[in-house]
Amino acid sequence: SNAFKSKSAEENKKDAYADRYYVLHPSSDGISPKQGEFNVTVPAVQKYKKGYIASDANIMVAVSKSRTDDKLNFHSALGYLRINLFGTDRIMSATLSGNNGEVISGAAVLRAEYDEIPDLSMKGTGKTVVLDCGSEGASSTADGIQLTFCLPPVTFEKGINVVVKTNEGEVVLRDENILKISRGRVSDFYFGGAGTTFLSFGLKTSSGHVYYSDDLLGPDI
Repeated sequence: SNAFKSKSAEENKKDAYADRYYVLHPSSDGISPKQGEFNVTVPAVQKYKKGYIASDANIMVAVSKSRTDDKLNFHSALGYLRINLFGTDRIMSATLSGNNGEVISGAAVLRAEYDEIPDLSMKGTGKTVVLDCGSEGASSTADGIQLTFCLPPVTFEKGINVVVKTNEGEVVLRDENILKISRGRVSDFYFGGAGTTFLSFGLKTSSGHVYYSDDLLGPDI
């Protein structure tokens, strides 16, 4: 009889979603998951903060095992590109784009499940990300300056282009090597060759033309 009818797979799935907590960072009123999916935005303008990843752009999500579970492990939905520069000018902003027109900002769908890696699918069409260093700008120290962009997982098939605006003018940095941004990892990137300068802004180089490395941010990211 109908009294003993078993639940369908879809009904069991809905029950599983209802029995868990979903927490999104940064939090935003009006954003709630629908069967484990969030509609989110990868910001086209991100705020620079010395020594930190832009908290307003760093999309992370946590899913509890149940409604009684008090442990929430946040996982990053994005990857991070950290551009390393040296010089004396104050940086006002930096605008990143891919040389092949890759989509790196705008609307996205974030899928999250308990104990699984989150998956981000871009739906928007933004092809630039601006790192805004504020009205006073950001200055380099003896260790240089690091500009960190929060990006969806993406492969820049023909490299990247960065327009850096300083208090003295503008410099265009371009590299045509393939560059992969992976979820939950920081890619360190150095532009240029030995002796490259623009205005008074010197660029640091490694032993090769360009260098980037992936480093895990932490076990729960």
